Amino acid sequence: MKSLDNKILLPFLFILTLSLAVVGSISYYGSYKMFITLLYSHDITMKIVDNETIAKQLLELQKYTIFVAIIAILAASQLTIFFSYSITKPIKKLVNACDEISKGNFSIDIKYDGKDEIALLKDAFLRMAKKLDNYVAEITKMVELNQKILRGVEYGIVVFDSFYSKLIQNEIADVYFSNIPELEKLVKNIIKSTNRQNNKGHNTLLYLKNKKGLPFYIEYHLNFVDNLIIFTFQDVTEKEKIKQNIEHINRLAFVGEMSAIIAHEIRNPLQGIKTSLQVLEPYCEKNETTNTLFSLLHQEIERIDRIITNLINYARPSEPNLESVEIKKAINECIMLVFHLAKKKRISFATSFSNEEYILVDKNHFKQIMLNILTNAIKASNIKGKIKIGTISEKDEICIYVKDYGMGIPPENLEKIFTPFFSTFTKGTGLGLSVVQTLVAKNNGHIKVESKVKRGTTVYLSFPRAIPNLMSENERYRY
Repeated sequence: MKSLDNKILLPFLFILTLSLAVVGSISYYGSYKMFITLLYSHDITMKIVDNETIAKQLLELQKYTIFVAIIAILAASQLTIFFSYSITKPIKKLVNACDEISKGNFSIDIKYDGKDEIALLKDAFLRMAKKLDNYVAEITKMVELNQKILRGVEYGIVVFDSFYSKLIQNEIADVYFSNIPELEKLVKNIIKSTNRQNNKGHNTLLYLKNKKGLPFYIEYHLNFVDNLIIFTFQDVTEKEKIKQNIEHINRLAFVGEMSAIIAHEIRNPLQGIKTSLQVLEPYCEKNETTNTLFSLLHQEIERIDRIITNLINYARPSEPNLESVEIKKAINECIMLVFHLAKKKRISFATSFSNEEYILVDKNHFKQIMLNILTNAIKASNIKGKIKIGTISEKDEICIYVKDYGMGIPPENLEKIFTPFFSTFTKGTGLGLSVVQTLVAKNNGHIKVESKVKRGTTVYLSFPRAIPNLMSENERYRY
């Protein structure tokens, strides 16, 4: 096998030696020729040769020598370039191959038939490219597997380095970190304030608010591995809501029972006061003051009686007598009952019903639900406002919506509206929507409220679809 050093040095030495030999031979041959010429062109017995003649001959010899030397140098340069090209060409191929590898193309081939160090380098390079291709394929496979695992888990995963920069995060984490800009800063502060030595890896509950201002909960876990921090979290809002609802229901059950007992105890003396007032009224002097006072007393007694009735209905609602109720007819009857309240504020109603839409509910319960919601809509509406009422037909249910364009409900109060004794109205008892929620649930329905401050509130009521003219349970029992 030829050495690369020999391949470079030997041609150069050969060309240099050849050039010197050519120049030397030409000089020797020229000197010899000049001497012979002088010898034969003059008398052999001549002792002195003319200097001018010698100078002229030497000048010719010098020109000829320089010319030959130039030709030799040019030839040597061409040969040097040729040999250099034969060396640099395969090296350029290797450089181009490196460039292709840097672009991710490992399926390369370098054509070189030599048997020198460049050939060894080429073979080693191709072996390296093949190994790199295998390594990259394995790494890509592992990355894809990790991505599938990250996408498959039901919780968010974020990996931070020791400088608190994010290295990896899955799609769930990406959604939360994108929608809640302050979450990343909060997580970094939690990591900084966590003692790595005393961190036992317990799950911790974190309370946050989304862009709409609605609360939600995430349960997170911190794990420190070498210089990495692994932050995993899961949205447990629904779980917390269920937990809170259970606690809320237990409290309300107790409050309801107590309220029912108290209501019964209050109703008895209240009836006595009402009867006494009716007896006393004819004996009092009739004037504007007494008339106003008696009227006010009757109104307040009626108000207390309504509160007691609501308390009893909330604590011990009657069992529903399910029947087929035509939505359009039932709601129009309710509108007539609250029309006097709407007239005071010059509020108009816009209805949109399809004919022959029936739901399976207790008719009295449904009217009580609608009267309560319509009354709240009127109270919330502005002067000369409008209330829209309509239906949305679904597969097995019919959704009824009541939309007002009034003051709306702040986000922090929206989840409290079904809490007993909570009211957004100054003179409200806070029992109306609590009773509505209870009655809706009793009738296998669902209620949802959407509201925006200064833009109004929409109440959605969904009940099972019914067959027209379906008899109630009591009617079926009679037959």
